[in-house]
Amino acid sequence: MKKVLLLVSVLWLSLGSVYAQVDRCGTMANHAQLLQEDPSYGERRDAIEQMIQKRMANDKSWRTSGVITIPVVFHVLYSTNNTTQNISLARIQAQLDVLNQDYSATNVDISSVPSVFQPLVGNSGIQFCLAVRDPNGNTTDGIIRKQTSTTSLNTSNGIKFDAEGVNHAWPSSSYLNIWVGNISNGILGYAQFPGGSAATDGVVLLNGSVGGPGALGTAAPYNRGRTATHEIGHWLNLLHIWGDDGNGCSGTDNVADTPNQADENYGCPSFPNISCSNGPNGEMYMNYMDYTDDACMFMFTLGQSTRMNTSLTTTRASLLTSQGCVPVTVGAPAADFVASSTSLSVGGSTNFTDLSSGSPTTWSWTFTGGTPGTSTTQNPANITYAAAGTYAVSLTVTNASGNDTETKNGYIVVTAAGGSGCDTITNFPATGTPTVFSSSGWGYVCGHNDYLDIAKADQFSQPVTPTYQITGALLGFAVATASNATNTFTVKVWNNGGAAGSPGTSLGSVDVTYNTAQTDATAGNLTYASFTTPITPTSPYYLGIEFGYVAGDTLAFVSTADGEVTPGTAWEQFSSLDWHAMSETPTSWGLNLAQGIFPILCSPNSLNDPAVSGIVVAPNPTSGQLIIHNLNNTTNGAVVNIMNVMGQVVMSNTITNFTGTHYVDLSQLSNGLYFVEVSTGSTKVNHRISLNK
Repeated sequence: MKKVLLLVSVLWLSLGSVYAQVDRCGTMANHAQLLQEDPSYGERRDAIEQMIQKRMANDKSWRTSGVITIPVVFHVLYSTNNTTQNISLARIQAQLDVLNQDYSATNVDISSVPSVFQPLVGNSGIQFCLAVRDPNGNTTDGIIRKQTSTTSLNTSNGIKFDAEGVNHAWPSSSYLNIWVGNISNGILGYAQFPGGSAATDGVVLLNGSVGGPGALGTAAPYNRGRTATHEIGHWLNLLHIWGDDGNGCSGTDNVADTPNQADENYGCPSFPNISCSNGPNGEMYMNYMDYTDDACMFMFTLGQSTRMNTSLTTTRASLLTSQGCVPVTVGAPAADFVASSTSLSVGGSTNFTDLSSGSPTTWSWTFTGGTPGTSTTQNPANITYAAAGTYAVSLTVTNASGNDTETKNGYIVVTAAGGSGCDTITNFPATGTPTVFSSSGWGYVCGHNDYLDIAKADQFSQPVTPTYQITGALLGFAVATASNATNTFTVKVWNNGGAAGSPGTSLGSVDVTYNTAQTDATAGNLTYASFTTPITPTSPYYLGIEFGYVAGDTLAFVSTADGEVTPGTAWEQFSSLDWHAMSETPTSWGLNLAQGIFPILCSPNSLNDPAVSGIVVAPNPTSGQLIIHNLNNTTNGAVVNIMNVMGQVVMSNTITNFTGTHYVDLSQLSNGLYFVEVSTGSTKVNHRISLNK
């Protein structure tokens, strides 16, 4: 047909008896709807048609060598009441096979094309692949599955958006979006011509029409995958072969080598099928752009193939450089890990968390001195150490590109029961970068903010033995202000009895004034809180603060920068009273961080308890900088001796004025176990410290 004008009439089929419930294609109805909703759409379609016709007639630069492969993403929507609509991978793969055969003229039924039309059979050189790379550059299987409460879907494009109006489409510049669902009104599918909105660009298929030989669909006789072949033809700018003129014999599909015909065909006509004076050969009813049964359509023409290729090198040219079919190259992984505690008493246990990068697929752990001694799980838990000593831990991670091993010698330090009495612990990694995150309105992520959060806490897996109690905490505030000297906030310990292991019952608490926190933050000191009654929690537990909401009072913890610690240790309580990990998104902040919260663990009645000695030694383990905090602010001097496990003094510092906070640099020492002795004349404390640089 040679008529050039673009016809925009709506196709409403009026079918006879056996076909009365099937509308082979809703593309023209969707086209008419777009014309009504967006007047500029018609102008774009006319401009595209003029460009296509010009390129086909005068400019052969559109011709490409080799095969063009189009990345496809299937959006499968299925009813919560009918999971059979969630079509199988086998049917999707069978559908891809049908498309690749039909568009390359290698389909097994191509020989059924009448001999007079055989010279017109066109191989478009177009192929399709399930996307293996998503828009963010990550690996994908090219299938998105979504449940919906809607029992059926129409041609109004609702299938392409969820209930909240969020668009499903991947960028149409790089992917062919195919939505699969339970379309109503007997429609098998519809497509959007080039020139429409990117948000709705793509093809919609009735779920029963998807499939092919070996994994047929359920909508016989339209169950062999030819609905997709037909609709993708529209997506590549092909029109119906009869021109949508309603028996007028004056319509056109703008392709020269397709015979004129009166209207659409159904079922399996007999050759020749003559109309519009097109004898002796009659209509090309076996063309994919007619309406015949799947088993009775076999071909595209050379002209249709040219038109589709022209579209691919003009209106859809961006698909030629899409990376959607290019597998993501994953390099060898880099091994790394962290233990929940590296300093244990005999019989104590610890948990290990994999921090490896590069998407490893297997893990091989070795725990020298531990029980069990090996593991192949990603995050082994409850590794127990029965004898005193220093022990290495090794992790080998592997993926398809290679492997890597990280060994930390002397990483686990085990001492006789009772140890030195007290330890401080933290979720801060050795390489953590201190920062403070602001809220989007006023206030802070890890503190007061415009969301009126009630509490902030960190999750801890210690104590690792039942002999340790929480006697207090050190709190690192980046921001602290006070409207007066009496307003207080509450330092609290919770168990993990809340929903999904969130903070539950309070195990103990103590009030601290905002004024105290302000004084400490100004001086660069940690704020100390002591529990009158030591707390013996189960593991894991949470330690943090509840705010006292008084105008003018503000608090914010220092935290690590995003992504520097194991996800999920930082938590917050909303004004609605429910708890959420700060790593959650979009519910919370989507940040993986650790807050400046340091529980103090002591064996019962320890002389090293800061509540007794007035001296805090932190953190443990340390990456090199040791903090010694004098809670009593006495001005007399102190001597700090660092001793190795043999009792030899390897470093000694004299502090003339022992007021406030002091720092001891251990970075020149080798990794391992040390004892810190702090003597003020009237008081002497000994702490066991693990150095892990």
